[in-house]
Amino acid sequence: MDEFVFINNCTDRADATVLFASILRSIYDHPNWSQLYDFFTKRYASDQTLLDLEARKLSAPAGSSQGPEKHKTVHFKTDPSSVGLPRDLPAHLAEGCRGARGNIVNSDPLPCAIGPAISVAMGPGAYMDLTYMGQPPGKYPAHDPATVKPNECDDGDSAREVASAIPSANMGGRGRSWAEWADLWRVIAEWVYEYDATSLQLNFWDGLFGYKRVLNDQERLSVSSGARVPRDCLSTHALDAADAIRDIFSQLDARPTDFQGLEWDYLEIEVPPRLRWAFYQRFGHKDADHKKNLEALVRRFPQNELDRLDYSDVKPTALKPCPDSFRGIDWEAWMLSIEGGNVVVIKTLFQALWAVMLLDQLPLQIKILEKGSKAPKLRYPYDVYL
Repeated sequence: MDEFVFINNCTDRADATVLFASILRSIYDHPNWSQLYDFFTKRYASDQTLLDLEARKLSAPAGSSQGPEKHKTVHFKTDPSSVGLPRDLPAHLAEGCRGARGNIVNSDPLPCAIGPAISVAMGPGAYMDLTYMGQPPGKYPAHDPATVKPNECDDGDSAREVASAIPSANMGGRGRSWAEWADLWRVIAEWVYEYDATSLQLNFWDGLFGYKRVLNDQERLSVSSGARVPRDCLSTHALDAADAIRDIFSQLDARPTDFQGLEWDYLEIEVPPRLRWAFYQRFGHKDADHKKNLEALVRRFPQNELDRLDYSDVKPTALKPCPDSFRGIDWEAWMLSIEGGNVVVIKTLFQALWAVMLLDQLPLQIKILEKGSKAPKLRYPYDVYL
């Protein structure tokens, strides 16, 4: 937490998170990811020079000192707005990267901006789907991707083989897995490399760039003669941001259960202290052992007399049992049914954490009852009891 506060004070992390969230939201809202995948993977071979000329036009930046040739037809599509994304996607990624990094050196603070942006972009219901995919904590559906053949580029190189879990069906961002997000961002990052490397090669560049490593003599001679900077060498703000987003989704895909139970972090960071301590007194603290913590999330609360709440004075219509589900759509429907004066009935720690997170989004005051207490029969218009 101290490191996170330090990053917040030394960078524009919050603004960068909002910017990254807007990018992720535009992808999440897109109704058909196969269109996005086709756009970002499309490459044109040397014998396809007359195809889709307008879609392949790369322009020099406004105000550039470039000579009379301010446009060039390249071997990839250049306008993401043709598939419903921001036209200046590389510029947005670059701006987010600059804001997230600020003047910090050594450890890269980019993940501190991108991680929160994922949940901000999608909302709690979709985030539950991503984190659990309808399975209880400790489980996650297996990912068995199909291999997509590489597209030929006009310079004779081949785009890398990409393992894609993105089906050809008309489907948007809702219900996608970590693997599908990772697969899509792999091809987006490759497109950003093509965009920035080609812009540099054509002198359509007015920003900063660097190298991820020291070039050897052969690479240095190749780059100085006007060739593109190799993929594993080039560093631009847009490319670094795209690679970071890809790597975060890939990490989430590789070990998804490691990131389950993050509801505790929301409780400790976002929930007001008085409500947080009332939660601890009723339900206890997070376990230091991650495996035990996941097991505790779905363990039914003891139904002994000391712990059991008395609902005898509460009207049945005011009782709102939490969904016995790990699907976001069930919890969203439950959230929309909540009114002031309702008493939320929980059976597991998972339900208690998600009830607090969701109710915290509503203009209602949450009151956590003590163990063994009696739920009030009076209906207060701005209170919800847990």
